[in-house]
Amino acid sequence: MSKIPLTRGQFLLPFVQILDTLGAPVESLLEKYKLPPSIEKCTTDYLPIRNCLQFAEKTSYSQGISDFGYLVSREANFNYLSERNRKMVRNSSSLFSALKNLCANAHLEDTNLRVFLVPYGNSLRLCSQLNGIKGFPHLEHSQWLQNVLLIHVVREFFGPDWIPENIAFESQYHPTFEAQEHWNRSRFHSGQSYSWIDIPEKYLHLPPINRWNDTDQKASEEISISSDLVSSLKIMLPSYLGGKVPTVADIAEMANTSIRSLQRTLSESGWSYRQILNTVKFEQATKLLVIPETKISDIALSLGYTDAAHFTRAFREMAGVSPSQFRKFHLESDR
Repeated sequence: MSKIPLTRGQFLLPFVQILDTLGAPVESLLEKYKLPPSIEKCTTDYLPIRNCLQFAEKTSYSQGISDFGYLVSREANFNYLSERNRKMVRNSSSLFSALKNLCANAHLEDTNLRVFLVPYGNSLRLCSQLNGIKGFPHLEHSQWLQNVLLIHVVREFFGPDWIPENIAFESQYHPTFEAQEHWNRSRFHSGQSYSWIDIPEKYLHLPPINRWNDTDQKASEEISISSDLVSSLKIMLPSYLGGKVPTVADIAEMANTSIRSLQRTLSESGWSYRQILNTVKFEQATKLLVIPETKISDIALSLGYTDAAHFTRAFREMAGVSPSQFRKFHLESDR
């Protein structure tokens, strides 16, 4: 069984914000599709992409929103990309170098995202495709973001006014009049083998307009994206802590498999779902405990424990010491 396809919470946030402005019951809708109720706290975390796609498709219909993906894409900008990819783009020697590096690191945005380059006449076709979700309705919602974020990458080299001559969608999709007016210098194509935009070859040598300034932000944490189910769960579950954690049945649905197959796969890997969840909670706890001003009772609640005593018992089972002892040892070692 392969990993659960995941997307960064940042990409779901604009959908939620638009729904919120319309007065939609956002939290209950998120819960209905097995998503964390506070997306604002999960922008750097990973969420199951199937659930996000279902959420976008169903809510656009129930709330009467036409061309939801286009509306969301208008909110997107270069900063929607992960910090590692933004840094990589702005430190590239040329647009062509940045595009090659982006192809190699697209999985940091969506773990099942493939970005690749195809020569086409006097242009380079920058293509994107989400693997493993073929047949999902209204994939144009995600494909709008795929295309627009690639456009923002090119604008880092050409300038903020650059617009591609062609914008293509894998989905059978026809943009609304508003979308066509907004992108009136672009031709739309639908029902393609993958989504793509065309970049003239004459732009490929351009250097970035703004270099990355390492003093702007601290370096982002390294995240390992591998192809196994256990790793998928370890990077997805932190976004659910403190709220309604997915059940084994929920996880099986996200992985598009049966509960029995899921449990067998985990067992063959030497894990149970409870062990993975406890490990994720422990790792999150150790990150929070090194912050001296954070109360242990608040840490317990943020991880989904009913009280500090329950958290302390669980932490001691994993670490052999209490949370307060762990914090004390860490602070003393720092000094």
